[in-house]
Amino acid sequence: MSKPKVCKVAVLGLGHVGLPLAALLAVNGIPVQGFDISSNAIARIKKGKVNFQEPGLNEILKRALKSGALTVSTAETDLKQSDVFIVTVGTPWNETRETPDLSQLESALKVVAKQMEKGATIVLKSTVSPGTSDRFAIPMLARISSLRPIDDFGVVFSPERMIEGRAVKDLQTLPKIIGATDDDSFDVASKVLKVLGGTIQRVSNLRTAEMAKMLDNYNRDGSIALINQFALFCEAANVDVLEVIQSVKLGYERNAGILIPGGGVGGSCLNKDPWLLNHFAKEKGIENDLISTIRSRNSSMPLETVRLVKIIASRLKLQKPKILVAGLAFKSDTDDTRFSPAITIAKTLLEEGSRITLSDPEVKSLAEYGIFESVTPDIYAAAKGRDIVIFAADHSEYKKIDLVRLRKLMGKRAGIVDSRHVVEPRIAIALGFDFEGIGRPRGAFTS
Repeated sequence: MSKPKVCKVAVLGLGHVGLPLAALLAVNGIPVQGFDISSNAIARIKKGKVNFQEPGLNEILKRALKSGALTVSTAETDLKQSDVFIVTVGTPWNETRETPDLSQLESALKVVAKQMEKGATIVLKSTVSPGTSDRFAIPMLARISSLRPIDDFGVVFSPERMIEGRAVKDLQTLPKIIGATDDDSFDVASKVLKVLGGTIQRVSNLRTAEMAKMLDNYNRDGSIALINQFALFCEAANVDVLEVIQSVKLGYERNAGILIPGGGVGGSCLNKDPWLLNHFAKEKGIENDLISTIRSRNSSMPLETVRLVKIIASRLKLQKPKILVAGLAFKSDTDDTRFSPAITIAKTLLEEGSRITLSDPEVKSLAEYGIFESVTPDIYAAAKGRDIVIFAADHSEYKKIDLVRLRKLMGKRAGIVDSRHVVEPRIAIALGFDFEGIGRPRGAFTS
């Protein structure tokens, strides 16, 4: 199939992945038609506003819109005459059925199939189980469009790999993994994606590219679970997990990749992608209990934080402690609360009778989660009269917290539970705080 010169790119799904991608392509000279089913999102984007925290994106979006290279709408027909269709919609995990939820992807593919013409290239970036592009996406595109794969259109899988809060930088620097049905489709996708920056890494086929995404998050989730479990061992041994980590990493490259434990894993990727791989394994009849073990350990960490709260409450003889949950986002310096461990912590403590106050410098409300108490941005104002502060996110401003001031504002008996390692335990204890941290028991600093 002879591919046309790339004249227009359509990006379907203008969320955390699609919007930065569309804006960066546009400011790099590629005409982009953005598409989203949310009229509210489109209205906001047209005004140059981003509905989530992403450093640098607001400025790039405004430049893209002003240049005219980026246009956005909810109209499917505006996607006509696009040469390349990039699909970035969500592919959540259906916990009830224990299967991937491909409804958003199916809807997006139907739109593409109705609007694409002969010679089109479809670039899939939505994370899926290995084989989904071949078994699900391509047959649907062919059936609805009446076009033939490879002869009339090509499909590429290029996994999204950016980290929230670094999306603009990552899109411009990280290698772009590309698996394609044919050489022409690879050439087109490569031409589009290489304008962002970073090297192009071709892999053998669509399944290999899909599996590369699986390994990205399988590896990370497993590494986090390993160190979270080790942190609990350190608590039992009454030693500081961070001291142990620092000691084994010093001058020993083999241990350079050891991570830091924490109070849980948030965000959509690590709470979904391992289950997609697990689903694939089950389909293939592969005996596997490692993924469920990894997920179980990481998903239980918010309750380990609650356990530490109870330890301090017991030592301070507090029946119904007044607790401040500081840090509601799952990731530092963002306002993203998707799968945030802080939500589980706050809800659990609330249900058990504690009086909960919420604080975060970025998150404005948790009403959507059924926690209707207001969120106070100023941690000092929120801490006044509280018995226990839980640091559930490692926002930059928490790492500069004035513990002397915090101690004066809190109750006569005060404790800190640090699930994100933002304070120095010895200083906190010296100031009169009772202290517990994930893998950092009080005894490690007082014995």
